[in-house]
Amino acid sequence: MLFGSLARGDVGGQSDLDLILIVDTQERFLDRCRRFYEALEPSVGIDMLVYTPGEFEAMRNGPFLRHALRNAKVVYEAMSRRRSPERGLPSSVTPKLTW
Repeated sequence: MLFGSLARGDVGGQSDLDLILIVDTQERFLDRCRRFYEALEPSVGIDMLVYTPGEFEAMRNGPFLRHALRNAKVVYEAMSRRRSPERGLPSSVTPKLTW
């Protein structure tokens, strides 16, 4: 999911790419974040948080994720993991592939 200034449409000169990834893995948080960051080799500033489905579910009603999800955009979603607004994502987050 894309969140932050780019998702809101108010990108500035100091903006970076803010991503939340939900991945079924046994890796520790910092290890999985590092693995995805290295795999992407970003050429722009990027803040990437990689959560397991369980971590995401446990934190989604907390202040950080509630704020992040308010204007978040789903940029990729595996068919087996489809979520609907009824299952916890705000109605503004509609599944689509854009990049």
